Amino acid sequence: MKRLQFLILFFIGLIVALAASTFQASPGYMDAEYYFATGLQLARGEGFSEPFLWNYLDEPQGVPHPSHGYWLPLASLLAALGMILTSNLGFSSAIIGFILFTSLIPPLTAGIAYAVTGKRRSGILAGLLGVFSVFYLPYLPTSDTFGLYMVLGGLFFLMPSLTRDHLGVNVLYGSIAGLMYLTRADGLMWLFVAIGMTFNSSKNRNGTGQTIQCLTNNNSRLFFLAFRFTLVIFGFLIIISPWLIRNQLEFGTPFSPGGVRALWFTGYDQLFAYPASQISFDRWLDSGLLEIMRVRFWAMGQNLQTAIAVQGYIFLVPFILIGAWQWRRDFRVKIGFAAWLFTMLAMTLAFPFAGAR
Repeated sequence: MKRLQFLILFFIGLIVALAASTFQASPGYMDAEYYFATGLQLARGEGFSEPFLWNYLDEPQGVPHPSHGYWLPLASLLAALGMILTSNLGFSSAIIGFILFTSLIPPLTAGIAYAVTGKRRSGILAGLLGVFSVFYLPYLPTSDTFGLYMVLGGLFFLMPSLTRDHLGVNVLYGSIAGLMYLTRADGLMWLFVAIGMTFNSSKNRNGTGQTIQCLTNNNSRLFFLAFRFTLVIFGFLIIISPWLIRNQLEFGTPFSPGGVRALWFTGYDQLFAYPASQISFDRWLDSGLLEIMRVRFWAMGQNLQTAIAVQGYIFLVPFILIGAWQWRRDFRVKIGFAAWLFTMLAMTLAFPFAGAR
C-alpha cells in the first residue's frame, strides 16, 4: 500500500472520530468519567489522588486518597496531557489524544491486513472496517481505554513489517506490553504475547515471516532465545516499574489492591462492598464449587455473545473464521488467536463479572 492511502484512511478516521465526539459533551458513563476526573486531578497538579470515593476495595482512610486502586493510569495520563497542552480543563481538551488514537485505527488495521495478505484491496477494505467500527465507535473518542488498547495491541502484529529483527525489537515488544498493562489490568497477558513474538524472526520478502525453532540441540541458539526473552521482560519492567513502586508506597502492594480483590468476587455488587476485608479467597470458596462453576459458564455465554455480536458484528463472523483458516500458517494469526483466547479465558475464569460487562 502507498503512504497516501494510509494518510487518507487516517483522515477519514479523524473526521469520523470528530463527528462522533460532537455528540458527547461529557464522558457519559462511569469508566470514562473516572479517567476524565483523575486526568483533571493530574492537570491541576494534584497528582494521582481522588477527592471522592466510588469503591472501598483499597480500604481508603478518607478523601482525598490515592487514585487508581482499581483501574490503571494510562488513560488518565492521556486525558491530562490534552488538558495541559491546551491549558484548558474542559472535556473537549481531555479527549484530544483519544481522538488521535481513534484516527490511527484505520491505517493500522489496513497495514496489518496488507502485511498478512499482501493484497492492497484487502488492506483498504480492512481499513474502512476500522473506520466504521459499529459498536465501538461511541466509546472510542471519549476518555476510555478502547482506542489505546486497539492501537497498542495492533502494533504487535504490524511491527514485523516495520522493523528488522534485531535485539532492540524485543525491548520494544516488552515496552508495548507494559503500556498495555498500564491501560488495562488484563494487559499483563500481553507480556506473554510479547515473549511469543520473539519467536518471529526477520520477515522474508513475501511477508509471511519465519519461525525460530526452539527444539534444537544448539545451546547457543537456546541461549540467544533466552536472552531475547530477557530483553522483552526488561522492556516491560522499564515501563511499569515506576507504577509498581508507586503502588507499593501508597497501598503496600505493587499491584492495584482492587484488581486483586476482584478475583474473589461472588457477585458484581461486591465491587462496592464495605468493608473490603469481607472479600476473600475463603469466602469465595465457601460459595461452593457448583456456584463458582455456574458463574463461569454464565460468563462464558455472555462473552461468546459479545465475541459474535460486538467483535464480529454478527455478519463478519464467517469471514473472520474463513480468513483465520486461510492464513492459519501465518505466525501473526496464530499469536492473534492465542491473545484473543487468553483474554476470553481471563475474562471468563478470573474476572467473570467484569468480563461479562
